[in-house]
Amino acid sequence: MKIHSIFITIFIYIMSEAFLHFVWGNKLYYPEGLYTNNNELIEVVSPGIHNNDSGPDFFNSQIKINGTLWAGNTEIHIKSSDWYRHGHHLDPAYNNVILHIAEEIDEDVYTADNRKISTLKLPYSPGMLNEFYNLEFPAHSIPCAGKLQSVEKIIWINWLERLKTERLERKSEEIFKDLEKNKNHRELTFFIYLTRHFGFGKNSDPFEQIARSIPFSTLEKCRTNRLKTEALLFGQAGMLNNTTGDDYYQKLKTEYEFIKHKWNLTPINSSLLKLSKIRPQNFPVIRLSLLAGLICKPAFTFSNLMNITDIQYLKSIFQSEVSEYWQSHFSFEKEHAKKIKILGKSAVSALLINVFVPNIFVYGKQNNSEVHVNFAMEILENNESENNSIIAEWEKYGISADNAGTAQALIQLKKEYCDKKKCLYCHIGYQVLKMQK
Repeated sequence: MKIHSIFITIFIYIMSEAFLHFVWGNKLYYPEGLYTNNNELIEVVSPGIHNNDSGPDFFNSQIKINGTLWAGNTEIHIKSSDWYRHGHHLDPAYNNVILHIAEEIDEDVYTADNRKISTLKLPYSPGMLNEFYNLEFPAHSIPCAGKLQSVEKIIWINWLERLKTERLERKSEEIFKDLEKNKNHRELTFFIYLTRHFGFGKNSDPFEQIARSIPFSTLEKCRTNRLKTEALLFGQAGMLNNTTGDDYYQKLKTEYEFIKHKWNLTPINSSLLKLSKIRPQNFPVIRLSLLAGLICKPAFTFSNLMNITDIQYLKSIFQSEVSEYWQSHFSFEKEHAKKIKILGKSAVSALLINVFVPNIFVYGKQNNSEVHVNFAMEILENNESENNSIIAEWEKYGISADNAGTAQALIQLKKEYCDKKKCLYCHIGYQVLKMQK
């Protein structure tokens, strides 16, 4: 126990100042009997606004010092001498600092205009620091795994609701950038995201390259014919370079050679496509044929999809099956017994969640359309949760996703907070630490 305490003590000196920022900003210190190094009584009216840019750590703090109310800024360090190490004594931007907070007070500090600033050592619970240490060096991939059930349900509900929107907004940033790059061409941007999703993880990047290698005008001219569409996709995937093949292969090759020459296309390197550890149902050829099935549907355009308000009807449009040839093939070389290969229920839901929802959300944001933003949320709330390793891990600790929206929130929580150890910025992490106050 003593050795552990020594490690905690060492940790406070090598940690970032984030913990002290957290304690001060959330008023998680013992508020009674606060005295500075000059024996001045401190009463905190407001810790101020946390500043993430250059300048003092907290703006507009309101502090009573020996009964007199002061308004100004607060600066926080591990050692008070860090004030000089960081050059604040030479920077007029720090002249308005009214309180200096430090874990160790080893030196008095003065501003650039030679005004002495009082320094306060925050009194906080050793248990809270110990908990913070456990979060920074967790035993599980979810740092507060053992404490999740102790957090009130209403806090979980509110935090997950916010995380759901946060994840959508994160996805939206990528779409906004692509829209700008594509001169606000929504159909092209939607096609790129759709194709990337069909790469099914391992082949997402090369599938996106395929989409970006195809001029949208070329796609438009081919999409009225299934054979031409498959020829375009397989050809741009670099799959039609052999001189021999069956009748279907030769038809594709002939169509593609014409398309390639007419629109001066350059295929990607087929070696980028991965086959190892992929189930046959998810082979690139099968995924591309399913993608072609969607593209060739007259109703499958973003301009049409964004006007649909019935979720079940929307799902029916997102259903697809491979062309006849691929019902008995997993490759161009080998035939097998005929088998219908379609996008299943979970695959359709995944398309809606990961492709349609973020695109319709962006459309709503750009056009100030609450109808489209709300419909994006409605789709998430009315679809089943995704079944992936992240959701399975949360379930292991008693946190389940009752719909796709909650699943998206849990994915956001794991990727953006747990994995990045941003526990101090997480409402659950805050509650876990607050319990130790």
